[in-house]
Amino acid sequence: MKNKILVISTFFLLIISIFSLTYAANVTNSIENGVMDIKAAAEDTGNTVKDMAEDAGEGMKNVTDSVMNTANRTMDGTENIVDDSKNTIDSGNNETTTENLTGSYNTTKTDADIGTATASNNATMWMWIMLAVVAVLIIGLVWYYAASSNNSNRR
Repeated sequence: MKNKILVISTFFLLIISIFSLTYAANVTNSIENGVMDIKAAAEDTGNTVKDMAEDAGEGMKNVTDSVMNTANRTMDGTENIVDDSKNTIDSGNNETTTENLTGSYNTTKTDADIGTATASNNATMWMWIMLAVVAVLIIGLVWYYAASSNNSNRR
């Protein structure tokens, strides 16, 4: 009888050992699966944050390029105006034609030294006025850009 109890006890211990090993393996697999799910979620979150940061950087680059293009076009336009004004002044054409009720008449400048504001002084003055306007426009664009980027960071 003792042998029977010993065999049955050994058999039950063997079965319990097998079941506990199987249970431990299942728990380990569940933990590993949980860790893998957490890792995948963290990677997805990291990729999403990276994509959003890249999109924001690209948007900022586009805004900067737009501001620079606008400033360059403004400078080109101002240079064209200055060049056209200078060419008109330097062309040596001293005649002015205007329309009145009877037709047109021509006047000719007779003395270039009369008066204190000469043609070159006027051209210099207008050039500085146009450069000041362009500088104010550029400062305004930079200010607008800085204000809009500060407001977007607070949201």
